[in-house]
Amino acid sequence: TVNCTVGVSENEAPVALELQPAFPNPSKGITCIPVQSNKAQHATLLLTDIAGRVVIEAFDGMLKQGDNKLFLDSWDLSAGAYMLVLQTESGNLSQRLMVR
Repeated sequence: TVNCTVGVSENEAPVALELQPAFPNPSKGITCIPVQSNKAQHATLLLTDIAGRVVIEAFDGMLKQGDNKLFLDSWDLSAGAYMLVLQTESGNLSQRLMVR
């Protein structure tokens, strides 16, 4: 008799791509952007202003399967709100980044 189960339900698909919270946020200098990918794939990480204009192309290359850490230097940026935009074949993800 099984009284308790632990694990992933058959109905839950594994996360193909996850853009985890950037830190530190607010940023002033080197910022780490953790990304989880279920496969090796090409990715581009952009920093855009709120109007969607590209400010920095922070990364353009291959993500490895598993945990990835991408980095951005925000030292020379004006204070304000920006968007991190991760573009891959699995889809696009974004999150807000504040620069102080």
